Amino acid sequence: MRALARSCVFFSTKVPPSPEPGQPFYGSGGQGVGNQPHYTVVRAIDPATAQMKWEFRRPVRSEEANIGGLLSTAGDLVFGSDLSDIFALRATDGALLWMFNAGSKIDAAPVSYRSGGKQMLAIAAGQILIAFALPDDEPRASAQTHASPGKTPVTSSAANQGT
Repeated sequence: MRALARSCVFFSTKVPPSPEPGQPFYGSGGQGVGNQPHYTVVRAIDPATAQMKWEFRRPVRSEEANIGGLLSTAGDLVFGSDLSDIFALRATDGALLWMFNAGSKIDAAPVSYRSGGKQMLAIAAGQILIAFALPDDEPRASAQTHASPGKTPVTSSAANQGT
């Protein structure tokens, strides 16, 4: 048996999977970790030195090994997800800037786009699509948002004004 790392999820397999009629085939070379303890982690690795610069680690769990992908932006943000939480990290040091509980499992990667002159972030959670817009009055690279599970995130300037 060999251990494989894929998208920060560890898999183990003896025989690579092959397509079966009528069954989904994802083309990966492993199966989930089952009930083994594991965690989601985002690591920044310096490509010139292969040294890890920072790590953002979520709590250890035994269920649900599937997670969505990552999105990095020119504004030094990294967006990711773990179970039903979507989060934003500062790309320079991995600091958690924002987290939002989507209320349903996230298996997709976040997507960033512009609509009506606003920068948007969207992610699929369960059978819904959630989209967030950055306010016009906040610079992109320094906007910090705060959210509680089930609440709409607010910008740091709105939070400081008590709204």
